[in-house]
Amino acid sequence: VEAQCHKALQQAALELFSRIVERSPVDTGRFKANWQVGINSAPTGVLEIEDKTGESTIARGRAVIATAKYGDTIYITNNVTYGPPLEYGWSKKAPNGMIRVTAAEFPGIVEDAIRGTE
Repeated sequence: VEAQCHKALQQAALELFSRIVERSPVDTGRFKANWQVGINSAPTGVLEIEDKTGESTIARGRAVIATAKYGDTIYITNNVTYGPPLEYGWSKKAPNGMIRVTAAEFPGIVEDAIRGTE
């Protein structure tokens, strides 16, 4: 049961993270590249990288999420200063934001992750 709990947590977190990254608007790719994952502590700082597709960002997040265990707190952060305006409609590419839209889908994401471990 414990292994299934770890797996469900990891699956739900990765799906949540992936959707947020994929929904992030892209100009240079800096914002998309700055999504970071932390286990039991929030990442700080801004990364000086770009990722227009989000593939390497998701891969980086996947590696961190794979270390999470049931009971851990998983933080998903983006520390660029223009993140809050992007979340609240500043970009025409993501007028409804990324986090709020994905958060609304969270119950279904968790249900799917739990079903996937049965």
